[in-house]
Amino acid sequence: AGLHQLLHSLDTEKRLNGFGHLLAAGHITNLLRQRLEITAHLARHPEIRDEPIVKPIFIIGAPRTGTTVTHHLMSQDPRMRYPFTWECDEPYPPISPATMQEDPRIARSQKNCERVIKMAPNIEAAHPIGAWEAQECALFMALEFASKTFFAMFNCELYDDWLSRQDMGWVYERHKLMLQYMQSGGLRPREAWLLKTPPHMSKIDEILTVYPDARFITTYREPTDVVVSGTSLCGTIIQMVQDEIDWARLGQHVCSDIEREMRANVAQRKKHADKTAQFIDFPMETVVREP
Repeated sequence: AGLHQLLHSLDTEKRLNGFGHLLAAGHITNLLRQRLEITAHLARHPEIRDEPIVKPIFIIGAPRTGTTVTHHLMSQDPRMRYPFTWECDEPYPPISPATMQEDPRIARSQKNCERVIKMAPNIEAAHPIGAWEAQECALFMALEFASKTFFAMFNCELYDDWLSRQDMGWVYERHKLMLQYMQSGGLRPREAWLLKTPPHMSKIDEILTVYPDARFITTYREPTDVVVSGTSLCGTIIQMVQDEIDWARLGQHVCSDIEREMRANVAQRKKHADKTAQFIDFPMETVVREP
């Protein structure tokens, strides 16, 4: 359903330029190819579904509240296992610790990263890019075509509005299966998976249903700054695939989306008030001042 809605959105809104069409086609084709490879691998190795996932850590602040710097800072802790960018680009086959340094996927991913930096030179200041960087798990949620990465890449409002109305419980079940799959090659966490994507902030219910022992880190910032900074980052990325951006419209969409996510986050935090030991909260200014 997500694939159908994404293609309908791209075709109906007609925002992409020539490069945008090529990028969308290549990205979607790669996701489908990876999905087929992973599905076949899971069928050959059903024992992967028994892989333990213990006390994963989710960084769930709103966009542009220091989630990325927190993720990268905590990724320096050797106890943590986190998704590498090159691993998210091509998750098949699962990483083997014996061969991971020479894996040919690394060079392909780095080439893609360098192309993005060349086309959007300001992006590195907002979001570190590199094959070995800690990556958002939203990228492998894209394998289910249920990820907000598509809006950030292609400005597909119809798809993003559709996604906001979906029950995401099944997506988090697949999210857990992907963690099991990714660690099944032997690269398992010493302590826990370290995961991050801002849309997690409104999905606490779903996460706790699939991961009852999950731990959460919430960063926060003055909301108008979140909207302005989030719109700026989205636009920086979208400018690669769209020739003219309606910044007011983009800002309105980002504002509406962030408001919806924040309200859901507040309501779910109240609902799970008995689980305070599983939550840590701190303002972005603390991360910047005392990393």
